[in-house]
Amino acid sequence: MIARNYNTLTVLMGCVNNAKARATLAKTLEFNYHRSPRVWWIDGGNGGSFGALRECFGQVLIGSSLSNVPKDYEFSELGCIWLPAPSVQAPELLIIRPEELANNRLSCAELAMLNAQGLMVNPQTAVLMGEIALELVSGCLKRFTVCFDQTSGVMTSKYTTPAAIMRVLRANG
Repeated sequence: MIARNYNTLTVLMGCVNNAKARATLAKTLEFNYHRSPRVWWIDGGNGGSFGALRECFGQVLIGSSLSNVPKDYEFSELGCIWLPAPSVQAPELLIIRPEELANNRLSCAELAMLNAQGLMVNPQTAVLMGEIALELVSGCLKRFTVCFDQTSGVMTSKYTTPAAIMRVLRANG
């Protein structure tokens, strides 16, 4: 469904919760073969645990390249045109979890506990995804990762700097 068109920008907003769907989204970045990417993937993820320590958290990742090669992310006077894909930033997104297997023996209650989410995590993730998409299309994208923890109120970002991109590539390459 992704058109190979040099003058069309496609922004995929990934709101999925399994490795197979994310692998499909990652595959679309193979369409980026021009000097500047035409397909971008913004992935929103969230989770939580509701035991003694109630936790609600999420992240938003944006990228356009499947490469782990540092020289593919060279900066110019325009900044960095390519950013590591969400699956490069967080390779665990593509690892199939036991509950995703067709032959899992988990009960509905066990599945619900494994995929627990706080009531306000999805709305916060959606707002952040919208902000990142707006920054991208308006030409002022300054960050490629935003993580938040609703329990503590902490939000952190990774900014589009050579050092931040190299740290991600070294950690996950």
